[in-house]
Amino acid sequence: MSSSIPLPSRRLPALDGLRFVAALAVVIFHFTASPYGLGWSIPAPQGFSRLAQFTVYGAMGVQLFFVVSGFVILMSAWGRTIPQFVGSRVGRIFPAYIFAVLLTGVLYPIIIGGEVNLPKVLMNLTMLQQPFGVQLVDGVYWTMWVEICFYVLIGIVLLRGITVGRVTALVAFWPLVAILIRNVDTRAADFFQPLFAPLFAAGMGLYLIYAFGHSLLRWALVAFNAVMAAHLTSGTWMRWTSESVGVRQDPLVSYFVVIGLIALVAVCVLTPLRQVGGKYATLAGSLTYPLYLTHVYWGLLVVGLVEPALGKWGALVVAIAAVVAFAYVIVRYVERPLGPKLRRNIESALSREIK
Repeated sequence: MSSSIPLPSRRLPALDGLRFVAALAVVIFHFTASPYGLGWSIPAPQGFSRLAQFTVYGAMGVQLFFVVSGFVILMSAWGRTIPQFVGSRVGRIFPAYIFAVLLTGVLYPIIIGGEVNLPKVLMNLTMLQQPFGVQLVDGVYWTMWVEICFYVLIGIVLLRGITVGRVTALVAFWPLVAILIRNVDTRAADFFQPLFAPLFAAGMGLYLIYAFGHSLLRWALVAFNAVMAAHLTSGTWMRWTSESVGVRQDPLVSYFVVIGLIALVAVCVLTPLRQVGGKYATLAGSLTYPLYLTHVYWGLLVVGLVEPALGKWGALVVAIAAVVAFAYVIVRYVERPLGPKLRRNIESALSREIK
């Protein structure tokens, strides 16, 4: 089955709203359950000790991001050429990212009285800092490399010609191959992302159902990847987050949260609820990426400024409102003016080179 088949609408307001919920969950996790050494007068896990027992699961907003990415990136690739796909991805992710890196890597140290590490900042601008072993300007950027690995895999499929059969094979075999490679060579496994491959694959499986209809095989692949993702999250991922933040998570809760997140994406794309929220959900979805990129350091800077006057709860509310507002500023004055121009220029340049 070829990529020329007419596809359904690419606008799903409920999915946009779900992306914003995922970002907000990560924000609240970082503000209330992560022991950052700045901002709060008392480290967040102690200051919000009861709340942190619940908000620590907000870290799994990342898992929700990856499921949604599996769906959305496949949708954005289908029916497009390589230049169109690359142009759309570069135009979408680089303007806000470059702004965020410069803001956090250059301006933030100046504000707090630190030194700017220019080589680190420059390498972070490429999004390739992790494979080169360069420290992240902001810890949340680790997800960018995971996303890039997924983009490359989709690009390889596009080079061959994207079809239902080839994508079905990717959904079925990518997570398995990733895990097998991890057992042989952990360095090579970094590209195949064994910990997160089932999440992307589940999202891609849901897109196949959304675009081409229900089938037993497609649902079986979604279920299979959901089980693998839940197992990996409740094991490797949960141990990592528990050790890094010092707040214990229940493996069984983590397991079923992942299953529930994948089911929630299914509801938001396969039922009439996909149109819930309209333009407001779409606006909220547009804030997701810049909110994720900039919330940690700038939000906790706000905390440090207002907590003495407002207390921890007031500071939490103000910090969340501030980073959401800041995300809107980035969308309005960075992404909207620069994204389309960058997309067109990249697409045009690649088209000329390929010819």
